[in-house]
Amino acid sequence: MDNIKQNNKEKTMDNIKQNETSTKTGKLTIVTPPTMVKPNAGDVGFILMNLTEEQKQEFTKSLDEYFPTQEIVVFVWDEADRGDKWLDEAKINVDYIIRENEGMKQQLALMSAHHEFKLTTENKG
Repeated sequence: MDNIKQNNKEKTMDNIKQNETSTKTGKLTIVTPPTMVKPNAGDVGFILMNLTEEQKQEFTKSLDEYFPTQEIVVFVWDEADRGDKWLDEAKINVDYIIRENEGMKQQLALMSAHHEFKLTTENKG
């Protein structure tokens, strides 16, 4: 009888751990000039360049779909691409740059697949 209770307890704990893992949500950090942060290892970094407010909202909704559990750092640039020191440093700290809304969901789907592949490759090596 004690073995059955122990097995049931272990199964319950496994279910709780699975639920915790599957419901984990990532954190979103938004950075604008002149503030600068360096993303932590494993964070996914983006620059949004000159997007409209509507495009930015579409981007954040798409993040929920394609990067639901990752820690995300978004650098928002609403100026001309004129070689600004802040923009240059942001480009060093990010994985992806989104310049326009054209095909944003497709871009994020590809970026998500690339990120997952990169994580898988890093974990094997």
